[in-house]
Amino acid sequence: VSSGDSIGFDIVVTNNGPGTAANVVVNDPLPAGGDLNWSISPSVTGCGITGPVGTQVLSCTFASLGVASEPTIHITSTTTKQDCATVSNTASVKTDNDGSGTSTASVVVQCPVITITKTANPAGPVSAGDSIGFDVVVSNSGP
Repeated sequence: VSSGDSIGFDIVVTNNGPGTAANVVVNDPLPAGGDLNWSISPSVTGCGITGPVGTQVLSCTFASLGVASEPTIHITSTTTKQDCATVSNTASVKTDNDGSGTSTASVVVQCPVITITKTANPAGPVSAGDSIGFDVVVSNSGP
């Protein structure tokens, strides 16, 4: 994605076991980036984000999670030029009855590399009364 766009991650908690998962807790220290300010969209009952920008943490608690249940938590943030890099996110889940797991995903935020060049046209000296102009070239050599 380009800087200025939104990025997001989907955290999908899945119970593939034969029994109900009890006291399911999701913990996700959110990527700090330059100024990433995370939100949950849409909201998910039992989930919240705490902490100031740079140290935000997603926490979710579900009393139980039945077999084949898959709550999805979508987190999102707008990016800026300070976020140009690979943004990685690792979430973990644990339960009171022996289920646990960790998953990591990444997205690359790309910034433009803008240059501008201005040259006189014609180049060199001119006589009084002659016309002179300028050529301006703007380019983006970024990804």
